[in-house]
Amino acid sequence: MTTIAVTLLASAAFVTPLQEQGPSPAEKAAIEKVGFLVGKWQGKGWVMEPSGAKADYTGTETVQMKLSGKALLVEGEFKDGEGKVRHQTLAIITYDTKTSKYQFRTYLFNQPEAVHDLILTEDGFTWELKPNNTTKVRFNMTGKAKQEWIETGEVLIEGRPPMKFMEMNLKKVG
Repeated sequence: MTTIAVTLLASAAFVTPLQEQGPSPAEKAAIEKVGFLVGKWQGKGWVMEPSGAKADYTGTETVQMKLSGKALLVEGEFKDGEGKVRHQTLAIITYDTKTSKYQFRTYLFNQPEAVHDLILTEDGFTWELKPNNTTKVRFNMTGKAKQEWIETGEVLIEGRPPMKFMEMNLKKVG
């Protein structure tokens, strides 16, 4: 038997049982906790421009369960009144059973990809990024109990009060 044939047989024997098994019960249970997001959401929001002016936008977030309950795929697009894209994202929510943490992998149209810890709250979740040693950017999503998606973003700079720079208010439409 050639080396290639042995490698293919060994690979098939290893991969097949994993594919049949699917996500672990712990992964599925964890993703079910954020399963309220599955569906189509529409609404509007605003973001603070560098000039200090608020720019309004409207759009949608579409969330789908993927990989038999192993992950959520989040796709969003929001445009201003002139049709200019103000926010566009692709994100994946998963649960790591080794660390017992949710991971929120984001792909924004105007930023590099990143992986964040997603922390569940009583009525939604929160996640942060830390661009430097004295600054954090925190996003809070609430509304689970009312089938709303209210997301705010704030900049937290050491020694200063939080500065809200964006808000999004969505309703589930599908």
